Amino acid sequence: MKPNPVGIKNFVCATADGIVLDFELYQGTGSLIEKVEEPEGLSLGSLVIERLCQTLHRGTKVYCDRFFTTIKGAQRMMEKELYMTGTIMKNRLAEAKHKLPSDKAMKNAGRGTSSEVSAEDGKLCVVKWYDNKPVLLMSVVHGTQPEDTCQRWDKKVKQYVTVSRPSIVREYNIKMGGVVI
Repeated sequence: MKPNPVGIKNFVCATADGIVLDFELYQGTGSLIEKVEEPEGLSLGSLVIERLCQTLHRGTKVYCDRFFTTIKGAQRMMEKELYMTGTIMKNRLAEAKHKLPSDKAMKNAGRGTSSEVSAEDGKLCVVKWYDNKPVLLMSVVHGTQPEDTCQRWDKKVKQYVTVSRPSIVREYNIKMGGVVI
């Protein structure tokens, strides 16, 4: 919706230190479909992840934001022995969002509240953590345990407060410190 849309999209796979491992200049969904095996039913974000992970070694952990994170994408990556962790949108969670506490309930419980739901096979978990607002994360390698604490700014008291933090949040924040997928 920009008045003068110019420029290119460049999807980049990089280490947490910012070292570029691979990239894809976006030329439309059709171009990505040609480069990915069995692209049926994948969203644009999942197609990008599939394409960029073609050059990664088995056992690699991939961290990405909510645009790229889907349950189907994570399951496909597990088949290739690549392990995804990322924030995820509510509308991409099928049954898990009904098993997690409501935003209102978590707000009433206070900052640092977290809840975890795992798939039946135990390979995939979704964590909901309440900080300033609820955050949803999905992973095939991390969960809530072991929890630790972190310092977060509180606007009301105008000072840092100690907040409980799940393991998945700590790992995600560390790895997303650089320029990651």
